[in-house]
Amino acid sequence: MESSKGIDVAKNIRIIEWLKAEMVGSVASLLRSMVNGGEDLIADCLAGIIMTAYILGKRVGVAYVRV
Repeated sequence: MESSKGIDVAKNIRIIEWLKAEMVGSVASLLRSMVNGGEDLIADCLAGIIMTAYILGKRVGVAYVRV
């Protein structure tokens, strides 16, 4: 049982790290789109950041209401 719990913790950490990398990538895309213009692209980047923030918050234990 304990080894299964250890695997779950490692999996959650890996997912959290992946989500953090996605967040950084999304912010980079947002900054690029702000330089190059394109209101639709900016909106898409912002939507991606918001979605990633919600998922990351849920994964670390923050309720959706608080995010």
